[in-house]
Amino acid sequence: MSEDSSFVAALTFNVGVGLGFFFFFSLCRTRLPQLYSPQILLEGESNTLPLPRPRGGLFGWVRTVWALSDEEYFAHAGLDALMYTSFLRFGIYTFAVCAVLGLALLLPVNMSAYGGTADCTVSSLNATALVCSSSRLAGLTAVTLANIPAQDSRLWAHFLSAYLFVLTTLFFLERLYRKFVLFRNRFFSEGHAQCHTVLVRDIPTPDATQAAVHDRFEALFGSSEVVHVAMVYPASRIAKFLAARGKVQHRLDHLEATRKPGKQPPTLRLDGFLWWGGRVVDEATHLSEVLRNLDASIAVQQARMRAAPPPARAAFVTLRSMAAATMVAQSLFSATRYTWTVTQAPEARDVHWGNARQGYHRRYIKGWVVHACMAVLVVFWAIPVTAVASLTTLDRVTSLFPFLDPLVESSPAVRAFLEGVLPTLALTLFMAVLPYILLVFATMQGFPSHSAIKFSVIRKLFYFQVVNVFFVSLIAGTVFSALGDLVESPESILTLLGEAIPRTGVFFTNYVMLRAFSLHPGNLARLFDVALFKIRTKWFARTPAERAEAWSPGPFEYESHVPTDMLMVLIGLTYATVAPAMLPFSLAYFATAFTVNRYNMLYVHKRKFETGAVFFPNIFDRVMAGVVIYELTMVGILSIKQAVLQVPLLLPLLAYTLHFWVSRNRTYRRIGSVLALDVAARLPLLRVAALSSDTEVSTSTCHCPPTPATDPDCTIPNTDTVKNPSAPATQARACEYEIPELRTRTARRKGITVFGVLSKLGSVI
Repeated sequence: MSEDSSFVAALTFNVGVGLGFFFFFSLCRTRLPQLYSPQILLEGESNTLPLPRPRGGLFGWVRTVWALSDEEYFAHAGLDALMYTSFLRFGIYTFAVCAVLGLALLLPVNMSAYGGTADCTVSSLNATALVCSSSRLAGLTAVTLANIPAQDSRLWAHFLSAYLFVLTTLFFLERLYRKFVLFRNRFFSEGHAQCHTVLVRDIPTPDATQAAVHDRFEALFGSSEVVHVAMVYPASRIAKFLAARGKVQHRLDHLEATRKPGKQPPTLRLDGFLWWGGRVVDEATHLSEVLRNLDASIAVQQARMRAAPPPARAAFVTLRSMAAATMVAQSLFSATRYTWTVTQAPEARDVHWGNARQGYHRRYIKGWVVHACMAVLVVFWAIPVTAVASLTTLDRVTSLFPFLDPLVESSPAVRAFLEGVLPTLALTLFMAVLPYILLVFATMQGFPSHSAIKFSVIRKLFYFQVVNVFFVSLIAGTVFSALGDLVESPESILTLLGEAIPRTGVFFTNYVMLRAFSLHPGNLARLFDVALFKIRTKWFARTPAERAEAWSPGPFEYESHVPTDMLMVLIGLTYATVAPAMLPFSLAYFATAFTVNRYNMLYVHKRKFETGAVFFPNIFDRVMAGVVIYELTMVGILSIKQAVLQVPLLLPLLAYTLHFWVSRNRTYRRIGSVLALDVAARLPLLRVAALSSDTEVSTSTCHCPPTPATDPDCTIPNTDTVKNPSAPATQARACEYEIPELRTRTARRKGITVFGVLSKLGSVI
């Protein structure tokens, strides 16, 4: 009964915490709009459509979130957010159907059987009947597959459920893939600047100039087709000046806001040692002089780079028609190996400028180094995960900390709470730091955009969690003792999984409950952010920039959410047949994730980039990998149950799943990833239809005026080369791909700050 009490304690705790978070958010949502609906306050600063206002009432916002159609959500939040929330809705549909089938079909079958571990003998009257002398299993075990004896005819129900669950998953997954293709082509048809722009990397040194790249493309498409060529120059020195200028400007603004009449202004000691010697100067006056010197240094460096630009191994080329950009992005540009690598360009604000100019050989070597580090990390991370799992058992904890033993033994409720909540909570917190470690690895690989880095983290983290959360937690108690058998006969891994899965049903049910009822509502309430916001606005934020920074929403962290969602699909499917009682909790996980993330992505988080949902094919592949793992575990479980007829009949299902995987990728992946030429040819040009033939917009250099600009994304074109009055808008869009160091003299304050660290810590917690 220990598992039953821990399950009840975990359910009570998580549901209570989740309801508390939901009520807190519903009460404070209108009182703290800076934290809970900042995108409504920022509507005037963007050109997006006005957001729909959440309905009144305690939970009226839930109705607003669920009532939005796909077209409305696509218009307001973008395709990335639409496809991610559509994936969560796929989980709702899939597990809703599976929950109905599992509860109606498998629960009565499991409860009607005798204990699977009982001693059963063949009756002398009927050689096919099993006579069991023991009573049925009690508690949660009575509703699992463990309650079914070996060679029992009731195993046909579990065999049938495997077909039903897999076919249901594949049905909704294909519908989701079709939606991706539909909205992906709608995204292309909107004429975004990145759809007309290609990224050219690995440019040979003799051609590493703007004129040479322009001539190369002009020879292929003609002079009227090339709108702009932006070279990616190394500008680390200017970047250092810009970062220093941002810090100085921030400090000056703070001094100006905190200055009080009649009080001595803050001073600064120069040329001294600690608090001795040197001269004392007014801090504001000194920083103003430093700011002027930095402005002069930035202007000198920018002038030098424009006068004699260094060789650039990468460039962004914007073409007039989307058909030309599509053609060059899908073609082999040069027969020379490792040169002229052309791909579709990321969005301008998505570009990782440091990685965009890295050469092929550097990326290749770094990639192998990262893969080696990942292999080592996956293997050695299992050691502390196993250690954490062992520490979370009460017997182990009380052996290390004997003073806790009286507390545990004095209250059964405390013991049940610790057994039901502590293991899953410890595992969740321990795995929460992984995205930040993998983010460093992905950045080292040289991906040219921030989105590509984050999606690389998604791919790595999913398989990392499959190994360390699923498999290690699944077989941690037996893998070391069975290691010798696995080396001698690797195929015995299916048997090992089949033995381990029924034993860990309660643990993974508690794990799903924790994420469904506690963590997702916690992401909605964001208590840590509320406390941090109150502290910053009361004692630290004095300037308008500091107050805006105190509640400015960050981007949605796909790399932290998507891998866990895909893992939940794997866990839910794997235990759907073994422990069908988990299916309602899997449904609850995706329902709460859909509600919370759909609200946050629409009203809270600010879009840092828009990729057009290029990550979705990777989600499809990993969900299909989860389906295959589920089928293999079913083969292992039914083999242990000696279901000699059902095991061979599962092989056609596995074959169809693999066929579905390959065929749907062959059908939809390329159509959704790239734009077909016949479709691209019918799309409008890059808003340059009114340009006359004498308009010079192809080789001009974008730069800001001599005075510091107020917009950090200034894209004012060089008016000396624009003759047509209709050209500036188009030229400004092309100039978005100029390196920031040449476009502006303002920079946001960067670097590690105390509140930045606290904010990251809060997101981990």
